[in-house]
Amino acid sequence: MATYVSDSEIQQFVDRVRCVAYREAMDSGADFICKKWIAKKIKRSDKFVQRCWKKPYDELVTQSRCGAPEVLSPASKEVIWDGSAKKRKSCTEVARDIKMKRGKVVSRQLVHNYRVREGLKAWHIIPRPLKNESQKADRLWFINFLRDWDEDDFLHLAPSDEFFVYTIRKPNHQNDRVWAKRRDDCSDLLVREQLAWPQCIGIFLLFTAKKMMWIIKEDGQKWTGDYFRDTVLRGRVIPFLRNPQNVIEPSQVTLLHDKAPCMKALATQDLLKQSKIDFFGNDDYPSNSPDCNACEHMGSIVKDRTEALMDEEPIENRNSKDALLKNLKKVLKSLENAHELFDVLLKSYPSRFDAIKAAGGGHTNY
Repeated sequence: MATYVSDSEIQQFVDRVRCVAYREAMDSGADFICKKWIAKKIKRSDKFVQRCWKKPYDELVTQSRCGAPEVLSPASKEVIWDGSAKKRKSCTEVARDIKMKRGKVVSRQLVHNYRVREGLKAWHIIPRPLKNESQKADRLWFINFLRDWDEDDFLHLAPSDEFFVYTIRKPNHQNDRVWAKRRDDCSDLLVREQLAWPQCIGIFLLFTAKKMMWIIKEDGQKWTGDYFRDTVLRGRVIPFLRNPQNVIEPSQVTLLHDKAPCMKALATQDLLKQSKIDFFGNDDYPSNSPDCNACEHMGSIVKDRTEALMDEEPIENRNSKDALLKNLKKVLKSLENAHELFDVLLKSYPSRFDAIKAAGGGHTNY
């Protein structure tokens, strides 16, 4: 029998006490007693029994959903605020902190309601990529391989990458989140706001010292090797890099792309060689190295500006794919000829490599 709204708080408390008492009788040798027997006896559901029968008596009164709402004391509120903008401080964990520090038992829902009422939001922590010793050695080899390049040499690079642009970027793990009013409150963490089912659009980006190009992926199209070679490389990238209006010198341009499966494929590598496009091959570019690809930075700029425009949309359009596409195109068009930004990103490579070297090939903040 399910719990009804008309149940009194006293009746629910009595049933929980009976539930625990029957369980203790069962532990003492009453073999005829089981969970279903107790549920039938007290006229409650199996879930009600399961939730209560292992509890000590002093915790039973806190399980009721009826009666007057619980009120947080100023000291308990202070504990909640102390857990804001910090990792591993979920509502459940903060409720445990209140019990440990104040001796007061509160529910996680009460903590959650207070946070929402105070304007706090859940922000997803963007994980930093871990690197093994082999990857660190490859990264150090790569920066040593380019040790003779100066800032002017890096202006001939053409960094590229694929991205998914979300209305609000989607988290991967429920537990990797912090509660804060604003993103700036989480100063030592890289975070993003959460949304249950955000719309997204896939894009390919490439920029040089002169211009940026992009390809917006069609709905349902996957990043397969054939699509990457035929539509992306043959259709757009190779003609773009051969055009002197888009690069400083077509004969000196070098394509930079990470080790995505579509780029690592031998057919892709052969296509670029046959097209006489210089690029970093599988034996050159280190894996797990987003900080070596300035297009990652460009992608973050595109995502942030698109999200900012989505925040200005009417509430009913903030998760609309049409609105997302409109704002994405607006952002891409505004960055198409951002020469100063391209110059800054390409000339940042020496400082990027210095940071990688200082980290021993490990993670950097680029």
